[in-house]
Amino acid sequence: MAASMRMLLSLAILYVGFHSGCSFTDPQDAAVLMALRDSWLNTPPSWGESDDPCGGFWEGITCNNSRVTALDLSNNKDLSGPLSPRLGDLQNLNILALDSNKLDGHIPPSLGNLSKLYWLDLADNQLSGPIPVSPGLDQLKNAKHLHLNKNQLSGTIPEQLFSPDMILTDVRLDSNALSGQVPSNLKNLMILTELNLSNNSFESSPAPDWFSNLPSLTTLMLRNNAFSGSLNITTGVSAELTLVDLQDNNISSIVLGYPYYANTLIGKKPLMVLSVKLLLSLAVLYSGFHAGSSATDPQDAAVLQSLRGSWLNTPPNWGRSDDPCGSPWDGVTCNNSRVTALGLSSLGIKGQLSGDIGGLSELRSLDLSSNKDLTGPISPRLGDLKNLNILILAGCGFSGTIPNELGKLTELTFLALNSNKLTGRIPPSLGSLFKLYWLDLADNQLTGPIPVSPGLDQLKLAKHFHLNKNQLTGPISEKLFGPDMILIHVLFDGNQLNGTIPTSLGSVQTLEVLRLDRNGLQDKVPSNLNNLTSVTELNLAYNNLEGPLPDLSNMNALNSVDLSNNSFDPTLAPDWFSNLPSLTALVIEYGPLFGPIAEKVFTFSQLQQVKLRNNVFSGDLNMSDGVSPLLTLVDLQDNNISSVTLGSPGYTNTLMLIGNPVCKTSATNPTYCQVQQGDKPYNTSLASCGTKTCPPDEKLSPQRCECAFPFEGTLYFRGPSFRDVSNADLFHSLEMTLWTKLGLPPGSVSLQNPFFNVDDYLQVRVAFFPSTGEFFNRTEILRIGFDLSNQTYKPPKQFGPYYFIASPYVFPASWVPSGKDSGGAPQLKGARWFSYEELKKCTNNFSESNTIGSGGYGKVYRGILPDGHMIAIKRAQQGSMQGGLEFKTEIELLSRVHHKNLVGLVGFCFEQGEQMLIYEFMANGTLRESLSGKSGIYLDWKRRLRIALGSARGLAYLHELANPPIIHRDVKSTNILLDENLTAKVADFGLSKLVSDSEKGHVSTQVKGTLGYLDPEYYMTQQLTEKSDVYSFGVVMLEMITARQPIEKGKYIVREVRMAMDKNDNELYGLQDKVDPAIRNAGHLFGFCRFLELAMQCVEESASDRPTMSEVVKTIESILQNDGLSTNSTSASSSATDFGVPRGSAPRHPYSNDSLPKRDSNNSNNSNSFDYSGGYSISSKIEPK
Repeated sequence: MAASMRMLLSLAILYVGFHSGCSFTDPQDAAVLMALRDSWLNTPPSWGESDDPCGGFWEGITCNNSRVTALDLSNNKDLSGPLSPRLGDLQNLNILALDSNKLDGHIPPSLGNLSKLYWLDLADNQLSGPIPVSPGLDQLKNAKHLHLNKNQLSGTIPEQLFSPDMILTDVRLDSNALSGQVPSNLKNLMILTELNLSNNSFESSPAPDWFSNLPSLTTLMLRNNAFSGSLNITTGVSAELTLVDLQDNNISSIVLGYPYYANTLIGKKPLMVLSVKLLLSLAVLYSGFHAGSSATDPQDAAVLQSLRGSWLNTPPNWGRSDDPCGSPWDGVTCNNSRVTALGLSSLGIKGQLSGDIGGLSELRSLDLSSNKDLTGPISPRLGDLKNLNILILAGCGFSGTIPNELGKLTELTFLALNSNKLTGRIPPSLGSLFKLYWLDLADNQLTGPIPVSPGLDQLKLAKHFHLNKNQLTGPISEKLFGPDMILIHVLFDGNQLNGTIPTSLGSVQTLEVLRLDRNGLQDKVPSNLNNLTSVTELNLAYNNLEGPLPDLSNMNALNSVDLSNNSFDPTLAPDWFSNLPSLTALVIEYGPLFGPIAEKVFTFSQLQQVKLRNNVFSGDLNMSDGVSPLLTLVDLQDNNISSVTLGSPGYTNTLMLIGNPVCKTSATNPTYCQVQQGDKPYNTSLASCGTKTCPPDEKLSPQRCECAFPFEGTLYFRGPSFRDVSNADLFHSLEMTLWTKLGLPPGSVSLQNPFFNVDDYLQVRVAFFPSTGEFFNRTEILRIGFDLSNQTYKPPKQFGPYYFIASPYVFPASWVPSGKDSGGAPQLKGARWFSYEELKKCTNNFSESNTIGSGGYGKVYRGILPDGHMIAIKRAQQGSMQGGLEFKTEIELLSRVHHKNLVGLVGFCFEQGEQMLIYEFMANGTLRESLSGKSGIYLDWKRRLRIALGSARGLAYLHELANPPIIHRDVKSTNILLDENLTAKVADFGLSKLVSDSEKGHVSTQVKGTLGYLDPEYYMTQQLTEKSDVYSFGVVMLEMITARQPIEKGKYIVREVRMAMDKNDNELYGLQDKVDPAIRNAGHLFGFCRFLELAMQCVEESASDRPTMSEVVKTIESILQNDGLSTNSTSASSSATDFGVPRGSAPRHPYSNDSLPKRDSNNSNNSNSFDYSGGYSISSKIEPK
C-alpha cells in the first residue's frame, strides 16, 4: 500500500511539473518508472539523479514525444526484484529488454497490454511460474522476438500462446523447467525463423514433425528433452531449415522421404547409427563407386564428407574432390580403398566429433591431437572402430565423460586422452584393453577411485599409467599392481588420493619413474619400494606420509628423489644420502632431518642439485673437498647451520643459507646470505644471425638465419633425471635428437626458456623451422605432430617421459592461380581460406533467400558456419572480377587492419572461377538505413554520438596506426555498419589507398569516391590526403544531425546547413527545420552546438583548415564526457564513382549549383550501390598499380 501511495504522489507531482513545462516525460510513464526504481535494487545511478526519465536521460530509457518507447537494461547483471505489473502501463513501449539480470517472481499478465511491443527479452533471470496467457503474452500481436530462456519457468506451453495472427520471428524458451507436449499450433507462425526449446522436459512420441511445415524456419533446437519414438521428415521441409538439433533425446529412428532434408541434423542417444547427412552422402557415393569413378569405399567417403561438413579448418584439398583415397586428402591414409588412418594434429580444427566417425570400420589410427577448439563429448561410437590400434585426442577441448564403449577397442595399444576437460570416473571397461601399453588420461577433471577388478589391474602389457593432474580420490588398491606387470611409468601425482601406498607397488620391478606427489597419502612408506632398483625418479612429496624416512639404499639407478612436505619421524641424514652413485637431485624440503651434513653428500660426480631447506641441520657445513663439478645449487635455507667451510677454490656455484645462524652472526654478509638469482636457462643461440629481426608473426630460423613461420608447441617432461635448466650439453642433445629423429635439417630446432613448473614438470617451448621457404606444408605438420603425440620420437634418456601440446599452425592461404598476374599466396593476418563448397553449403547453394545485398559488383549473402557463426559473403559476378594480383592485394590490405570499429575480414575464396570475400556479419545494417527509418532502429542523440565516436576511431586507426597508413576514399553512411550492440564499424576498403613513407603529405591519384561525400579539393587537384576522409566524415556528421542524404533535389547538405546556421541560437544554431525530428522532439541535445561546429570544420573547403581524425575523436569524446557518459563503449557495395577529368582541363567545383544532380545521391536506381539490411558491402576494386 505504501508503494502505491508513493506512486500516486509521484504521479500528482509529475502532472503538475509536466503541465508547467518542467518535465519532458509523460507523467504516467514517469510514475511507472519511478515505481520500478523503488521496487528494484541496483538500478543505474542516472535513475536517481532526476524524476524526469526522458529529460534526465535515464540509462536504458528511450523516449519519443515524451512517451517511453524502450526500456533496455539488459546485461545490467545486478538488477534484482520482481517484475511489476505496472510495466503493462508503458503502453508506447516497443522494446522491453531486461535480460541477464537477477529478476525474480512471475511474469505479470499485464505485459499483454503492451500492444506496440515488438521485442520482449527477459532471458537469463530467475523468473518462475507459468507463461501467462489470456490475459498475457498471447495478446502481443506485434511482437517479433520472444526471449524467455534461461529462467525457471514451469508448466506447459499454453495452446493460446501461438495464433495465426502473430508475427513472431524467433522464440527462445530453452533452459527452463517447462514440460508436457509442445503445442502443435506452433505451425501457425509462418514467419518464424528460429525456435529453441532445448534443456526442458518436453515429451511426445512419435517425435514432433510440425516443423516440416514452417516455411521460414532456419534453426530448430530441441536438444535435451524427452522426445521419443520415430521422427518423420518426409514432405514439405523448408529449404531455409539449416540446423535441427535433437541431441540427448530418446529418438530411435528417422524416416526420410524425397526430396531429402539435406542440411545439418544433430542427433544422439540413441538416434540411429548414421545421421541424415551421412545417409545422403552414402547414397550419392555408392552410385559413383559402382560406376567406377572413386577409389574410396563409399561409406568411408561419406563419413569423411560428413566430418568435413561439421568441422572448420579442414585441409583445403578436402573440398576439391569427393575421393579421399584417389585424390588423396591431407591427413587421410588408405589401403585397398579403405581409410586406415586419420591424422589431423595441430590444424586448428573446430567443431565436435560426431558419431559418424564410427563408420570408418577399417580405421587403425586416429590422431586429432592439439586441436583445442575440437569440443563437446567424445562420441561413444568410437567403440565401433574394432580395428583401432591408436587413439590420440590429447590437447583438445573435449568434455563430458570417457565413454564406456572405448572398452570395446580390444586392438588398442595406445590411448591418449590427456589435456582435455573430461569429467566423471575412469570407466572400468578400460580394463578390457588387454593389448594397451600406453594409457594417458592426465590433465583432466576425472574423479572417483582408480578402478580395479574389473579395471586397470587387468592391463598386464601396459608400460605407462599416466593419471596425473586429475581429481581422483580414494585409496590406491593393492590389486592394482602385481609382479606380472611391466609398468615403467606410474604417474599419479596431482590428485586427491588417500590411504597407504600399496605394498604391491614394490613388486613391479620394471618401474623407472614413480610419481605419487601432491596427494593425501598416509602412513608408512612400504619398505619394499627399496627393491625397485630400476627407478630413476621417485617423488613422494606433498603427502601426509609418516613413520621413518624410507630406506632407498638399494635404488642404485635413482637420479632424482623428492620426499618434501610430509610428516616423517625426525632423523639424522640417512646413509643412502652418501651411497647412491647416480643421484643428480636430492630434495627433502620442510623435512625431518637434523644433525650435521656429511661432507660426502656433495661428492657424487653426477650430483647437480641439493635442496634441503627448512630442516634442522646444524653445525659446520663443509664443502671444501671433492665437490661434484656438476653441482650448481645447494639450498639449505632456514636450517641451524652455524659455520661454513668452502676451501680454496672450493664450491663457487649457488649456495643459499638465508635463515641460518651463520648469516645472523656474519659481519661480512657473504653471497650465500643474500638472495641470489639462479643460472640463466638455456636458449638456442641466434648469435650467428647478428642483429637480424623478423615481423611479429615470424621468427628467425637458427639454421638459415631467415624469417619463417615455425611449428611451435610445448614439451612437458614429467620425470627428468636432472634439475639444471642451464645445462647446454643436455639441451644440445635434445635439439639434435629432435631434428634427427623428426627428419629435419640440422639446426632447425629452437628451444626456449626451460623451467620446472608448479607440477614439477620440465616445460620447454620448442619451435621447428621449415628447411626451405617460410612455411611447412600440411603433410609435414601432420607427420611431425604424429611422431610427437604418438611417442615415435624418443628424447634422450635423461629427459624421461614427455607429452607435446602443439600450437595450431597458421598455413599460408590456399591460392589457386588464375593467370600470370595472380602472384604467390597472399600473406594474411587473422583471415583464412574458404573452399567454394564450404560457402555453397553455408548459404544453401547461394539461395535468393540468403541474399542481403546486391549491386554492380555482385551480391552479398548471409551464411551460417557449422559452429553457428554468421558471416556475410560478397560474391563477385562475372565481368566485375579483378585480376588475381589486384584481388590478392585487397585481401592482404583487409586482413592487415584490426580494430573494433573496422569491419573484420574473416576470409576469402579464390577457386572455381570465383572471387569471394567473407566478413563478420553486421546484424543491424548500415547507418543510412537506421537514419532513414528503414531498419526500424531508433537512434537517439546519445547513440548517434557514440556511433560518430566509433566511426571516427576506426578512421583514425587507418590514418595513424595502420602500417602503412590507409586513406579510405569512400567514407559515407552506407559504409558505416552497426553490429548487434549498435557498435559502429567502418566498411568498404575497396577503394583504399596505401600511403608509403615517400608519399606522406598527399598521393596523386585518379579521383574516386561518392558524390556528396567527395572532398572538393581532392576532386579539383587530384591530390589525395587523409583530410579527404575528414571531409567525407563531416558530411556523415551532418547526416546524423539531419537524417537527410547529402544531395536531395539538387540541394547540397553542406551548403544548406552553412546558410541556415545562426550562432545566436544557443540550442539548435538555427537548424530547427533541418534537425531530424526523431531527435529534435526528444528533449535537450547535449553538446549539439559543439558537434555541429566540428562537422563544419571537417567540411572546410581547404584541407589545411580541417582537423585530423584523431582531433575529431578527442572532440567527440569531450562532448560525451562533459555529459557524464562513458567513452569506453561505442556501442550504440560500393557506390563509388570514378571522376575522370580530361587531361589539361580545369575541373569545376563538384558542388556548384549547376553541377548537382536533381535526384538523391543514393537513389535506389544506382546499380553500383549495395543496399541491404543486416549486412554490408565492401567493394573490391583496387586502383591498378
